[in-house]
Amino acid sequence: MQRRVVFNASRQEVIDIAVRGVKLIKSLLPTLPETEIQLQYSPESFSSTEIDFALDICEAVVDVWQPTPQNKIILNLPVTVEVATANVHADQIEWFCRHLRDRASVIISLHTHNDRGTGVAATEMGLLGGADRVEGTLFGNGERTGNVDIVTLALNMYTQGVDPQLDFSDINRVRASYERCTRMKVHERHPYAGDLVFTAFSARTDAINKGMNAQDPTPGALEVPYLPIDPKDVGRTYEAITASTPSRAKAAWPMCWKPSMASPLPKPCRSSLAKSSTTLPTPRVKSWSQPPFISLHQHLSAQPPPVQARIVPHRNAFGTGPQAGRHLYCQAGRGRRDPRGDGHRQRPHRRLYARPRRRTGARL
Repeated sequence: MQRRVVFNASRQEVIDIAVRGVKLIKSLLPTLPETEIQLQYSPESFSSTEIDFALDICEAVVDVWQPTPQNKIILNLPVTVEVATANVHADQIEWFCRHLRDRASVIISLHTHNDRGTGVAATEMGLLGGADRVEGTLFGNGERTGNVDIVTLALNMYTQGVDPQLDFSDINRVRASYERCTRMKVHERHPYAGDLVFTAFSARTDAINKGMNAQDPTPGALEVPYLPIDPKDVGRTYEAITASTPSRAKAAWPMCWKPSMASPLPKPCRSSLAKSSTTLPTPRVKSWSQPPFISLHQHLSAQPPPVQARIVPHRNAFGTGPQAGRHLYCQAGRGRRDPRGDGHRQRPHRRLYARPRRRTGARL
């Protein structure tokens, strides 16, 4: 289409344009003594061009430049507009590499766009097809839907044991620089860099907790459910791994407890505390994370109840009316039998329900 619409020229005429340009550049090399020059040629709209013609024009450029294995030419094959699936792009790259003359003197480079949302996949497939080099941008910045995201691509390779030779060990700093320079925001669920990447919701928190406990402390591959990469490898922390909706608070309690507490949370306490969490009105508490859990625990630890008791929500504490959601009740293990005949009596423990809310901001 470029040949027909933009240049209105035949195949040979387009080849002649490319050859004239390379000859001009080569004629100017003597004006730059003691300078190493490496030529890169990009056949525009490679992905939408007849593959045999793309090969012809690239070989014509190579013949003029005359590269060597010591001073290679870069042939950058762009997916100017993504119009096919990733496997088609891999087939194009593989065919081109197999039929190119003097392959040892050429670096095959990829320049992928993301019009179909598969820029990373197309680039990975192109590398498997024989490419040597990749051009990309931080977090997929670029025209239209952007270029391939070099961060996602590099860390995908890293998870497969391939060193991408790019340093993303402090991904938060890279992200901050990108957002400051471009005035664009990295999405919360952007791979590896988003705020929620290492945050698990619902029942997955329990699986992550068990995986973290079973993890071998010696250096090696991370084997934790739902975590494709060790957060520490990109400068993230374990403290941000787990948050939970109130309905999954039981699984979240141990994870939020562990970073700041010397001893593990007993299992019976998880159920009691989770039961209180699950009865909270959803509009008030949309997500539980460390601060409300830890602050409430620290207050309760500093002021233990005067009798041996377990904390349970009173049957009227989380109902309707002006007092709903405001009380924790202490169910004592001794005393008069109540009318229900369960052998326990119930009375409000004001030190538990009044002070935590006032001092910590946690609403129970």
